[in-house]
Amino acid sequence: MNEAMNNTTEGKSSSLSREKRGRSGKKSPLTGRFRGSAWMTADPMEYELLKENARGNRKNMTEAESIFWSLVKGGSLGQRCLRQHIIGDYIVDFLFRKSKVIVEIDGGYHFTEKQQTDDAVRTDWLVQQGYKVIRFTNEQVLCDTDNVINELRKVL
Repeated sequence: MNEAMNNTTEGKSSSLSREKRGRSGKKSPLTGRFRGSAWMTADPMEYELLKENARGNRKNMTEAESIFWSLVKGGSLGQRCLRQHIIGDYIVDFLFRKSKVIVEIDGGYHFTEKQQTDDAVRTDWLVQQGYKVIRFTNEQVLCDTDNVINELRKVL
């Protein structure tokens, strides 16, 4: 009887759907999100706040972000682009997941000393995770769109 119970217990634990188990087979605290090298997830305690902020950012894009999005959405550069996407404990402006390229569009506040330090820490962490981060200013996107897209194509 004990053997039958063990088989039943094992069957139940292995019957969890792929959404509830990460690629490593460990149950993920974030239902529907893979943990590990394939998908990065935020700290479960902060995920809901990040998700809410990302949603707000998508609804309230800057003019430069809106123009950039209109140029890259729908796979127009040969791969899907995600906007305001959570990676770890960060929200990146745009992510081309297939090529692991992140595009950040920097407004005026990114030029303060503190923000540049914060951006450097964030970029270092993202690079350590295997991403390539490229940055454009609002002005580049608004005034030199062709060059921005050409530079992006080079890294995709």
